[in-house]
Amino acid sequence: MIMDHWVTRSAGLSASLALGILLSLADAVHAEDYRISTQEQFLQASSRVYGPGDRVLLERGKRFLGQLRIKGKGLPGRPVIVDAFGEGAMPILDGNGLSDYQGVLQIDDTGQIEVGNLEITNAFGTKTKSHGILVQDNSGEKHSHIYIRNCYVHHITSDDSNCSAESGDKNLGGIRLAAKNGTLWDDVLVENNRIEYAGRSGITTSSWNKPPPPGSKDKYNLDDTSDCITNLRIRKNRIAYASGDGIKMCGTYKGLCEYNVAHHCGYRDNAKPTEVSAGIWGGFKNIDCVFQYNEAYAHFPNGDAAGFDVDGWSKRTIIQYNYSHDNSGGFILSWHKHPDCIVRHNVSVNEKPFGSKNNNQGIAFENNTFYLGDGLKGTYAVWGETMRSNLLVATQGSFSTNKAKVVSVGDYYYTPKGKNPSGTGAEAKDPGFVNPCGATSPIGLANLGGFKLKADSPCPNVGADIDHILQYADPDKQR
Repeated sequence: MIMDHWVTRSAGLSASLALGILLSLADAVHAEDYRISTQEQFLQASSRVYGPGDRVLLERGKRFLGQLRIKGKGLPGRPVIVDAFGEGAMPILDGNGLSDYQGVLQIDDTGQIEVGNLEITNAFGTKTKSHGILVQDNSGEKHSHIYIRNCYVHHITSDDSNCSAESGDKNLGGIRLAAKNGTLWDDVLVENNRIEYAGRSGITTSSWNKPPPPGSKDKYNLDDTSDCITNLRIRKNRIAYASGDGIKMCGTYKGLCEYNVAHHCGYRDNAKPTEVSAGIWGGFKNIDCVFQYNEAYAHFPNGDAAGFDVDGWSKRTIIQYNYSHDNSGGFILSWHKHPDCIVRHNVSVNEKPFGSKNNNQGIAFENNTFYLGDGLKGTYAVWGETMRSNLLVATQGSFSTNKAKVVSVGDYYYTPKGKNPSGTGAEAKDPGFVNPCGATSPIGLANLGGFKLKADSPCPNVGADIDHILQYADPDKQR
């Protein structure tokens, strides 16, 4: 036998029988373990079609060359598992020069699948076009339960020199999930993965798009959610040194992006001035999505270069309780129309021009804290269609707003050595931070306690709710 098969699962059968579920003998026999310890076994694994309960297990401490392609699907409660076995370091899947927009681990037209505990790389040449993990579905069917957890994806060498919207190069990189051709996805989880130097983008999602109604100018039809990914969660991932975007969440209804860290993205040795990217963002048909408890910092000065982005065709998006610092393009940018989007209770520290850089239609900035420490002497733009109860402090710099388009209510500005926007109710009294940083920003949401306001602060109800951020900074803390 090339592979070991684990045919019976007595514990699983007992549990099923206890629930009054009868499994046929054929179903029981079908669930197998495929243990991969040799290169020969690895190459054979891509030729199989897997079924409910099957487990593809790669031996820890081993390195396998080439592509692993998974076909077939599981059933609710009996997913196909792709994971590791044994002791030691995670098994390494090395694409060994894989190109042509393929994934080192590629999963096609399937649902009810779980991937975990794999190290994936494809560091080979400069002209390859590849992904670390690629999940793509052209079936036109409805699939659910697609989980990718606890993987380390790194050094995915990709030629992303052509990043036009049509080329697909913008999505090259770490983990890519794409529902196409009428496919509907539900219950998608990307959690606790580490992604470094993994090509153009760290994590990206997208769905197909229904044609708009006749005569409509809204090409993404934000009133129709039937073509969106539902129950998508991107959480607790760490992305570093992506050459473009850290996380790009698109084509989603009620998606959740939380507790992620994206840093030093926009990193390119041969960056073009026209290339644009941001740390963590969503758009292109995102409806009722939430981005919270994320941290984005040190984005390189390539194009947009902001920590966060509410991009075009976002509706009722909420950006809340995030921490952005030291980004070359500032805290957040926005493009096109954004009906009923809210940016609230975020902290921005020591950044370049921030706010809503372009079309800010539909975006409200509420209770955010902006802080510019020593050495930052420029004038910083904060543009939101509506601004309420934001706290803006610059120890040496100044602030500006797009006055003709901004409604400002209850904002508090403190710029002892600079200028405040006229007509904004700017104040001259120190707001009374507990212990703000200087030119060096703290790392991590848990270290923002210095931006709490003292009991005698002249503006106690302005700015971000730091107590809330500190309480929820640890996603694993019992509350």
